[in-house]
Amino acid sequence: GLLVLIYGQEFDFTSTAYQLKSPYIHFEKGNGETVHMHAANVTMGFLFGTLKIGLDDKCFTFPDRRTFCTNDKYTLKFFVNHHQVPDMKDYVFKEQDRLLISYGNENDTQINDQLTRVNGLKLIT
Repeated sequence: GLLVLIYGQEFDFTSTAYQLKSPYIHFEKGNGETVHMHAANVTMGFLFGTLKIGLDDKCFTFPDRRTFCTNDKYTLKFFVNHHQVPDMKDYVFKEQDRLLISYGNENDTQINDQLTRVNGLKLIT
C-alpha cells in the first residue's frame, strides 16, 4: 500500500494517467493505493518514473512541474512500515509493505495519524 500526502491532502493515483503505465510495477483497476509488482527488484523510483513523477531524497516533482522540495518550512518524509527512511527512490517494494510519502510541516502527532491512515488502506489483489 502507498499513501502520498501533500500538505495533508491525499494524492489521487486513481486517474487513468497513473494506471497501468508499466507491466513491471503499477496501479490498476482504478485503485490508487495498491502497488502491483510483477518483476523482481523494481524500485519505487522506477514506479514514479513510469508515472512521469520525479522522486529523490529532497523533492517530489509532478509532470506539470509542480515541485515539493524540503526547505526551511516544509519537509519531504518517507516511511516504510512505520519506520522513517532517508529516501525511497531505490527502495524495492515488498508484499504487504505500507509506504507513506508526506510533504508538509506536520508534527509527530500528525505523522502518527498519517501512518494510521496507511494501515487502513484497502489493498486489492
